[in-house]
Amino acid sequence: MPQLTSRDGLTLHYDVTPAPAPVAVAVVLHGFGEHSGRYAALCAELSAWGVTSYRLDYRGHGRAEGQRGHALRFEDFVDDLDAVAAVAARERPDLPHLLLAHSHGGLIALHALTRPPEDSPCRWAAAVLSSPFFGIALPVPLWKRALGRGLSRLIPTLKLPTKISPELVSHDPDVVAAYKTDPLMSYVASARWFTEVLAAHARAPRLAPSVTLPLLVQAAGDDRLVSLDATRAVFGAVGSAQKRLMVYDGLYHELWFERARDREGVLRDLRAFLAPWLSPPTA
Repeated sequence: MPQLTSRDGLTLHYDVTPAPAPVAVAVVLHGFGEHSGRYAALCAELSAWGVTSYRLDYRGHGRAEGQRGHALRFEDFVDDLDAVAAVAARERPDLPHLLLAHSHGGLIALHALTRPPEDSPCRWAAAVLSSPFFGIALPVPLWKRALGRGLSRLIPTLKLPTKISPELVSHDPDVVAAYKTDPLMSYVASARWFTEVLAAHARAPRLAPSVTLPLLVQAAGDDRLVSLDATRAVFGAVGSAQKRLMVYDGLYHELWFERARDREGVLRDLRAFLAPWLSPPTA
């Protein structure tokens, strides 16, 4: 698995799934507590569509260095995304660049897409966000927010359990079983991560109008982890002339990992949106 060095010196890992005759490049970003290896099947699908993909383990996740579930600044995650995007741009400057991001990765992607052109490593052609983490499904009590702020200042690296239930990520029992036994999965978050994410949530509606590229948001209709209302609000503020929100009734958080019959429809919609940048389907 190739490596790169983050802006602040951490070793990050990424993988490349090449397309035989690529017509586009995609950077694929995972969600919180997971890792890029889970997206191998999605990247194989992209390869069949003519897309070479770069998937990253950002700090504190998978094979990357860094305390599990921690960042002193949310922008550190954005810097990590930019680092792998720079590799993709350097290696394939001739192809359009697509950004596909899930959940926590979607929140990172939103921030990356609003950086000034001179601060971005590549020119993104389009983006797709799956169940973006623009808000928490269940409201966070004020006392817990206050406690989190205090711990963030005093003990920023303090580990807190995320209490994410694998049964809520997908209806596919094989996905749930793999989630439970995967040694690279993590179920902790730091106190500083918690307050940094709350701040990133608050910024999201203000940043959204500066997102102007073609955008598809695929949202789970029965998401117990992220707020669908927050997704609708941020999507409504997006400044893109070409944008689409697709809500999949009854599906859980990980749309790209749902049961085969449901996943096929999600991927069909993904391909339809990306069609302008893809190879034509083979007969």
